[in-house]
Amino acid sequence: MTIRNAISAGVLAAATALPVSAQETSDLRITLVPIFDTIPFHAAQAEGYFAEEGLTLDGTPSQGGARGVPAVMSGSVQIVFTNIVSILQAKAQGLPLKIIAPAQQTMAVEPDNAGLMVGAGSGIKTGADLEGKRVAVNTRNNIIWLYARHWIDSNGGDSEKVTFVEVPFPQMPDALLNGQVDAAFVSQPFLGRLMQDDGAEVLGWPYGFEGKRTATSFYAVTEQFAAENPETIAGFTRALEKGIEWTNANYDTPAAIEVVTGFTKMDPQVIDTIMDVPWEYSPEINRGSVETTMSLLVKYGLIDAPIDLDEAIYSAPSN
Repeated sequence: MTIRNAISAGVLAAATALPVSAQETSDLRITLVPIFDTIPFHAAQAEGYFAEEGLTLDGTPSQGGARGVPAVMSGSVQIVFTNIVSILQAKAQGLPLKIIAPAQQTMAVEPDNAGLMVGAGSGIKTGADLEGKRVAVNTRNNIIWLYARHWIDSNGGDSEKVTFVEVPFPQMPDALLNGQVDAAFVSQPFLGRLMQDDGAEVLGWPYGFEGKRTATSFYAVTEQFAAENPETIAGFTRALEKGIEWTNANYDTPAAIEVVTGFTKMDPQVIDTIMDVPWEYSPEINRGSVETTMSLLVKYGLIDAPIDLDEAIYSAPSN
């Protein structure tokens, strides 16, 4: 089941953008991870959609969404790009975070936007084969780690017997190909680089192996920032939705490849090949997927009990 992002239908349907109030923050710092989830954000930046809303965005690179949560809570950034696991954990711990917009949900097709990769000829074919092995994840206790464990346990293995090693996404291909790890759960575009290498092969698709799309990442702010900056949030979400529309309309075009090359620093020819696979971004929150992820969080002991999703999603104040 999907629901319209609770930013508010009124905000998203606004025909004319209103300038950000002088009392609100318009110069924003945001944490970002250099993966395909953030293409619409970078497209919105490149196309000037944020500037049209009177907003200036300054991106700060992050190894993973879990690392960004402390930054937004401390006020060193105003917006965090993060995975849903980190958001749900933060809410369960009582931290005042609010989801303001979705970033990505997987397609549940092959190739998906993240895959579990192993060395070619490694003999690793099942979850059981990963027992006693080293598996690269970008950070522990996040969505990559969670769904890697879920896949292993659902495919004959015991994830308690696997060593999870933190490796930034850009370094995962080399870590796997050089034998520093036995497997890597890696996101695009770094997944595409591995899939083009004869030294690696796909073991599985942890996000989509059950045939469902998985909502993986979102943009979030503190409750205080949300309360004090409703026009800023409205402008951000309008610009981001335009970025989503632009990305869906221009995916696998030279313009989109230029955007992706800019924030990944990868070879444009490699990006071109990776982007041959059709993709679609959505401005909607897949609530059913979030509830599935929340049940896994309880199963693996990252939270004690489910939280109220309505309380976690920002709702614009009514006029």
